[in-house]
Amino acid sequence: MRSAIPHSSVRTSTTAIGLALCAVVFGGSCVITEGHKGADEVPVIRSTQPERMWEVLAEGSVIGSVVLFESESDSFFSVRNEWQQDVGMIDSMGRAWAFQPHNEEAEWVGSGGIATGAGQILGATGEVEIREVELAKR
Repeated sequence: MRSAIPHSSVRTSTTAIGLALCAVVFGGSCVITEGHKGADEVPVIRSTQPERMWEVLAEGSVIGSVVLFESESDSFFSVRNEWQQDVGMIDSMGRAWAFQPHNEEAEWVGSGGIATGAGQILGATGEVEIREVELAKR
């Protein structure tokens, strides 16, 4: 006796059911989270000029610099490598933050003075000292 349903239809139905089950099982484990800022949450943009600058030295060699920026309400230190690229910052409370490539958030690397924070951000292994220089020098 022959079946009224051709074999190719049964295989197609079985394959479709299998794919649907895989989509439910594996597709259900994916969670997408999306955040939205309201219109009233516009970031504040501040502009300020550098006030002071220091060279960062490790074992007698310059490994970077620190630049102080001050505004009416806040101040921070920009830490730069020897090519003058911003690689981190030290906030007014002495917390050192290193910028990580391809990440929006900076990584906290420690707390302390300017020399300590700059050394942590620049990856210095030994003693670090800072020496003030004229802003026009760099």
